[in-house]
Amino acid sequence: MRVERFITSALLLSASVLAQENRGTSVAPPAGDDSVAAELSSFEIADGYEVSLFASEELGIANPIAMRWGPRGRLWVLCTLAYPQL
Repeated sequence: MRVERFITSALLLSASVLAQENRGTSVAPPAGDDSVAAELSSFEIADGYEVSLFASEELGIANPIAMRWGPRGRLWVLCTLAYPQL
């Protein structure tokens, strides 16, 4: 009984230590160039398709919390001054 408890404790401890050592960051490091042209050129697009920017922070869209396409094909974006802390 004591041996089983010791082995179980040792396995749990070693698993938690290994998990801590391999912990990576979940946020990518900032890119060197975050201009619109650099971002658009970073996409890999199949032949016959194109990517176009239709909304940006330069147009006043900041801290979007909801987006919805309207019946006439327009995109409605709900923005907030204080981003909600979930």
